[in-house]
Amino acid sequence: MIAHYKIPLTIIQGKNLEEEIRAKKVFPHPIYKDCIHTIINYPFNKYVKKQGAVAITGHHKKQRNGKSTMGFITYKKDITLINPLYAFDYPKSELMWEGYGQGFCRTACYCCPFQNEQQWEALKNIYPLLWNKMRELLLTCAVVALNDRPSEGVCVKNMKPYWEDRYGIKIKKSYVGKKKEINARS
Repeated sequence: MIAHYKIPLTIIQGKNLEEEIRAKKVFPHPIYKDCIHTIINYPFNKYVKKQGAVAITGHHKKQRNGKSTMGFITYKKDITLINPLYAFDYPKSELMWEGYGQGFCRTACYCCPFQNEQQWEALKNIYPLLWNKMRELLLTCAVVALNDRPSEGVCVKNMKPYWEDRYGIKIKKSYVGKKKEINARS
């Protein structure tokens, strides 16, 4: 927990992801991850640059994807980002954020379509109102699926067993082109 280290915490509010999903009637794109830029990175980077602050994340090393170059300390133009949990294994990670001790496996928005079963179960147990909001979003909004994949992409692959098979919520899909074509456009 940040209070444990006596580090001041600033909460930066970007766009509301739930409102964005409801307005578009579709969850963020699995390749573009459009939510990360508009909801997280843009307001975060703007604040950090303006304040000349050092940014400390709650991401742990198990959240890194295989392509990530982020280490314990990352220097970007005008930004210093520190990832203290990259240096710790699990029991100590709870000192940074108690959510890890409550069953969460990553830091994420409650309505992130990239969650897995462990994350949704922790959300259901700890924040049942947010879990119910996620359920309501799934009833009206589509999940982006890739039409060149048997699994239709990570979001559909992770959501179907949990939401469709366990809770009977049919995953609505919004199909997009092949991954190669999408990567060529970005």
